[in-house]
Amino acid sequence: MAALATGKFPMAECVTAGLALVGGGVLVHVPLDHTVLTLYLLWVATLVYRTITGLSRFVAWRYHKPIRVQARVFRPDRLRLGVGFAWAPKHATALRQYRRETGELPLVDAFTPALHAVGASLSRPIHLPAAALGDHLAIQGMTGSGKSVALTSVAVQAVLANRGPVVAIEPKGDPYTLSQILSAAHATGRKLYLFSPLVPEMSAAINPLSTAQDPEEIIARLRPIFDRSRDPFFINTPMRAILLAARLQQRVGDRWRLETLYRDVMDPDARVQLMARYLSALAIPHASQITVESVRDAYRASGMDDELARDAIRWLGIREEYRMETMSNLDTAVVGLLGARWSHLFHGGMSWDDIDHENAVLLVLTHSMQLRDISHKIARLMLQDLMGYLARRQGTARAARVPLTVCIDEVAQVAYPDFLTHVALCRAAGARLVMAWQSMAGLRHTLGDDGVQELLDNIGTVLTMRAANIQNAKDIAEQFTTYQMRMVQGGASQSYQSGKQTTATRRVVHQEVALIDPNWLLKLPTGHGFLARAGTPYKIQVPMLPPADRTAIEFVGYGDLMTLFEEEETDDETPVG
Repeated sequence: MAALATGKFPMAECVTAGLALVGGGVLVHVPLDHTVLTLYLLWVATLVYRTITGLSRFVAWRYHKPIRVQARVFRPDRLRLGVGFAWAPKHATALRQYRRETGELPLVDAFTPALHAVGASLSRPIHLPAAALGDHLAIQGMTGSGKSVALTSVAVQAVLANRGPVVAIEPKGDPYTLSQILSAAHATGRKLYLFSPLVPEMSAAINPLSTAQDPEEIIARLRPIFDRSRDPFFINTPMRAILLAARLQQRVGDRWRLETLYRDVMDPDARVQLMARYLSALAIPHASQITVESVRDAYRASGMDDELARDAIRWLGIREEYRMETMSNLDTAVVGLLGARWSHLFHGGMSWDDIDHENAVLLVLTHSMQLRDISHKIARLMLQDLMGYLARRQGTARAARVPLTVCIDEVAQVAYPDFLTHVALCRAAGARLVMAWQSMAGLRHTLGDDGVQELLDNIGTVLTMRAANIQNAKDIAEQFTTYQMRMVQGGASQSYQSGKQTTATRRVVHQEVALIDPNWLLKLPTGHGFLARAGTPYKIQVPMLPPADRTAIEFVGYGDLMTLFEEEETDDETPVG
C-alpha cells in the first residue's frame, strides 16, 4: 500500500488485481486504474455527503433555531429582503404530515415552531430588484413579529443606495429605526431632516397644507382629523366655515396654514379683518374702523353681487353663542396641533421640493406612545401633504429618473379616505411605497372591505409575518393559493365478526388545501415570514441590521436625542409580577 501511495506499484495489480462489484447479481472483478478509483472515491464522497445532508436536515427539522441574519453590503440595484426558499406544496405537505403523525409542529422550544426547517438546506439570499419597488411593498404582522425591523431594513437600504430621496413616517418613534436611519444617512453623507414634536428644538418645520391646490383639498385633508363618532352636523358645520375661510384667504393671497385657518374661523376680530381685506381686493371702499356693521354696509352700498362675499356676510351675522356651540368639534380636532409647544413646527420652513432636489432623508417620528391620537393626526396630515407633492411630481422628467422612496409604518392608523386614489398615482410620480400594518381588521376599519382589496391589488410584493389571531391569519392565508394534497384514508387490517373475515382497505384521495395554513401564521417566530411576489410564495427570514454607529450619531449631533428616546422606551416598560 505504501508502494501504491507513492505510485511505484502497478495499479492493476492492487487489491487482488481488482475491486469486487455487484452488478446484475453477478460478482465481477474490475481492474483498478486511476479512472475507476476516482469514480469510486466520488461515489463514496456522494454517499458521505448525502448522509451528512440527511442528518443535518433531521437536526434542522427537530432542533432548528432562528438565526440572526446579518445584513450584507447593500447593492443599489436590488433590495435584500432576507434569506429563504421558494415555498412549494411539498413543504406544506411535509409540515401537515409531521403534524398528523405527532400532533404538533416541529419545535425550537416549547413555543416556537421551526417552519423554516423544511427547506433550511435550500435557503439562499432573497433579493428584489430595486425597480420592482415601483409596484410597492407591504409588510403585515402583529406587534413583536419583526414587522418594523423589516420596514427599517428597507428604509436603510434605500438610504444607503443613495439613488433618490427617502421619507420614513414612523408613528411609534422607535429608537431602533431612528438610530439605523441616522447612521445610514451619516455613512452616505446625505442631508437628514428630522421631524419630531417631542424635540421641537431639534426638529425641522413644515407646513402640512403647503401642497394643497384649492380650498376643497384643504377640507379633504382636515376632515380625517375630526372625531367621526360625533353627529355629522358637528363635522359638516366646521367644514363649511373652514372652506369659506380658505376661499377668502386664497382671494387675498394668504398661504394656507392650520393656525391662520383656525384663527379666521374662531376669532371674531380675525373674521372681520379677513372680510375687510377681501372687500379691498374687490375694490370696495369701507370705513377705517372695521366692524361687522361697517363691512356689511360697505358691501351693500357697493351694489356688487359676489357669492363669496354674500356667504361671508351671512357667516359674520351668526350669533356668537351658536357659532361656538357648533364649532366645538373643531376645537377637539386641533387639540395637540395648535397651542402646544411644537405648534410652530407647522408654520413651514422645510419643503418637499427641498427634500426631493437635495436627495435628502426625512424621518418623521410622531410618538404614538406619548401623544396618542395627536400622533396619528400629525402623521396623517404629513402624509397627505406628501401625496399632494407627488401629484405635482407625476409625469415629470425627475419622476422618471429619480425614485422617491416612502416608508410608512402603522398604515391603518394614518390612512385617510383618498389614500387609495393617491397610492394608484404614485407609480407615475416615481414614488416607491413600502407600507406596514398590524392586521387586516385595522385596515378594514379605515378603508372598508373593498378598499383593502383595492390596496392589495396595487401592491406587487407582500411580506406576511406572525398574525395576531386566527381570523387575521385566515384573511392572510386567503391571499395565497391552494393545491391538491395526496392523502391516504383508511388502513390495512383484518378482523373476525360472527365467524366472517372483514378487511379494511386504504384509499388514496386528493384534497384541496391551503398552501399556507392559518395556524402556521399564528406561530411564526420573530423575524420569519412568508413573501408573495409575482404569484410565487417564499419562506423567509428578515435580515437583522448590525448595531448603529453610535459615534456617527454623536458626530451629527443626535446623541442626546437617542438617549432621550431610549429613556422614554425604558420608562414605558411595565414589570409583571
